[in-house]
Amino acid sequence: MLPTTSTVDPRHLAYMSDCEFMQVLFSSADYFPGLYRYTLGTLPFPHDNLNHQQLFTAFMHQQHYQKQWKHQQWFAHQDEVHYRTMKARQSRNQERDDAPLAEDLDNRAYRRYVSPSLYALTVMDIVNPVQELMCGFTYMMMGSHIHFEQDAFYVGYDNLMHTWAIEVKVPFFDTCEYIETIMTSKDIAKLFLHSRVIAHLLFEDGPMGTVCTSLEALAEWHEFSSPVFAAPLGYHPPLPIRYAKLLGVSDVTATKE
Repeated sequence: MLPTTSTVDPRHLAYMSDCEFMQVLFSSADYFPGLYRYTLGTLPFPHDNLNHQQLFTAFMHQQHYQKQWKHQQWFAHQDEVHYRTMKARQSRNQERDDAPLAEDLDNRAYRRYVSPSLYALTVMDIVNPVQELMCGFTYMMMGSHIHFEQDAFYVGYDNLMHTWAIEVKVPFFDTCEYIETIMTSKDIAKLFLHSRVIAHLLFEDGPMGTVCTSLEALAEWHEFSSPVFAAPLGYHPPLPIRYAKLLGVSDVTATKE
């Protein structure tokens, strides 16, 4: 007689090599609107969203004048986007049966970005398209940082902490060779952005945020007008896709007291 319950771990029923995983990962890249890509996914954010130069200024004010800003000052743009979205959805969905569900999802999204005490601040180059993938560099693809090294690449990579969500042990040459068989140079330029985590924003005790970085980390990025976006940290296990919905960050150096 067969047992009525099973102790088999479903993960043990399938096997995928690192090479196969690499192929599935990059084959799944697409242009899904509103997610992953700067051009569509960040249209709600104003032009005065925090950029690299302003983050550098904020860090220097913190270091030399002990200047700090509150959570609502750092995320004023994101608050504006959130409440504007909720208001528009409420006006459209008043007669729909699923309106309570939509409201619940909005509230969950709000808690997602106001609850964490630690955020990654990432910068993206939206001016200079990627011409070719290079070893030792980090790219934003499909809402995730992918960092390439000679013998492996790392998904969900954090340049400051040198941590990652997934390590895929496929040589850089083999990975690039596969990507170039499924993507044209135009595809690569659209799906990959030069990007890296250049700071963390910590809210340790109370509402005031501390920028955790170094001059060296900030100096490694040379496109000063590049926008800076945030993603919450602290999830276990770490999330490979942290930037599917980018969090806007305000220019706190322009905040009036």
